[in-house]
Amino acid sequence: MQINALIVVEKVAMLFLAMVFGIYARLRGFVDDAGTKTLSKILVNVTSPLLIVSSFQLDFDPRLLSDGLFILLGSVIIHVAVTFLGVLLFKWQKEPEKNKILRFALIFGNCAFLGYPVLNVIFGEGVGVFYGAFYTLMFNVYIWTYGITMLQKGKENAEKPSIRKILLNAGTIASAIGMILFLTGTKLPSFVGGAVDLVGNMTFPLSMIIIGSLVATLDIKKILTNKSVYVFCAFKLILLPLIVIGFSKLLSLPPVLAYMFITMCAVPSATNSAIFAELYDCDSKLAAQCVGVSTVFSMATLPAMIWLAGIIL
Repeated sequence: MQINALIVVEKVAMLFLAMVFGIYARLRGFVDDAGTKTLSKILVNVTSPLLIVSSFQLDFDPRLLSDGLFILLGSVIIHVAVTFLGVLLFKWQKEPEKNKILRFALIFGNCAFLGYPVLNVIFGEGVGVFYGAFYTLMFNVYIWTYGITMLQKGKENAEKPSIRKILLNAGTIASAIGMILFLTGTKLPSFVGGAVDLVGNMTFPLSMIIIGSLVATLDIKKILTNKSVYVFCAFKLILLPLIVIGFSKLLSLPPVLAYMFITMCAVPSATNSAIFAELYDCDSKLAAQCVGVSTVFSMATLPAMIWLAGIIL
């Protein structure tokens, strides 16, 4: 599999420009905190699930299914491995609240908002999100179990992981529906499929508007003096994908799996890092800094890692 790194750079640059539009909207007051949260809810519960369902509207292919199941297994291994890696990497951060945020932001990457568009460039329209949906199945389960448990550690009246939230969140439901349609060879009626495609395709620009809105709220002076954020970005955007590239080469992974895992490990921190930190009364400012700064830096590091993978693999 040959990946044209220049095309990836072009697409990532396009996403970056879309994020700039989000920054502009926030600075001009067209979007505020409440508006950003509303847009996030629409994305998580409407556009992204429809995008996932649309991605499964492919002719049944045993090879695609086999690749997807391997990606799911790889996602489980990666999430668990990064959990232990985070404990080791952030031992130097002795403040419990900051430590848990850095580890949370390392584990949970922006797989859907930024990962899906890049995967579409690498694997083609539809197939990229199809593969990505298998990877994010573990993401959804892990963030609602280990993720919230970690954020609530040491707090009174901690909420227990909810089976309902684990199994009945929009992403998991959409993946299940899409999988049923794929396995049975069922195609949505043209007018339904068209509407699903139309709304689902809003996910990419909408996600970048949301990220831009979050970036616009960052205090540049505090970021410039916060060494923790720079160290975090080095671990998240450089060290982690380099480790995955190394293991991909060592294990001679098929190109489909290698590029899938490298891309998902090279994306910046998920916006959920800031959202969940706010929800569970953690250091949401540090979380927002990790999300914003890693997103900006990823515009350079993400295509660089894919380019490097093309050379090494």
